[in-house]
Amino acid sequence: MNAGTKAGLVFILPQCIMVIFATILGFVPVLVANGSPLGIIGCCCAPMGSLLLAGAAGYFTSNWHSGDDINHQGLMAGLISGVGALIGALIFWVVCGLLIAYFANDAMLQDALTQAQKMQPETPLEFSSLKAVMGMVVFFMAGIGFIVGLLSLGFSLIGGLIGVNVTRSLQRRTA
Repeated sequence: MNAGTKAGLVFILPQCIMVIFATILGFVPVLVANGSPLGIIGCCCAPMGSLLLAGAAGYFTSNWHSGDDINHQGLMAGLISGVGALIGALIFWVVCGLLIAYFANDAMLQDALTQAQKMQPETPLEFSSLKAVMGMVVFFMAGIGFIVGLLSLGFSLIGGLIGVNVTRSLQRRTA
């Protein structure tokens, strides 16, 4: 197994966990605080964390590999660890969608709809439209999570290259 693959596999699980926590950091305050700027910070945390973790993978790649194709190995390390970021984003949003589908049973939604109509009796609310809107919101948020995962994958590629090249330049200066 070459050095890039080895370093990428070492950092695939930390990437996955980091993206899940960065997504929670980003979207929970948005849902709770109605438009808090922390959501944008959370969306930026996942790609920046991917850049740092892939840079670490690039560092290990340059220490474990002594050939001329070091940039290729750094890209491989960044790609494999970045796949962990994409998997983490997809796992988070699939679990969120399944939880919403599981807990949003028809009786509970019908009860919430009846209570809302009691408070404002002149508002025409329909059960099917409520479920359709909820489905669109979940789909939209899953799309945002997928975009964050793809950004993290791209930043991982860049981080792998940066980690390899910075480590090589530091090794040349000290040698």
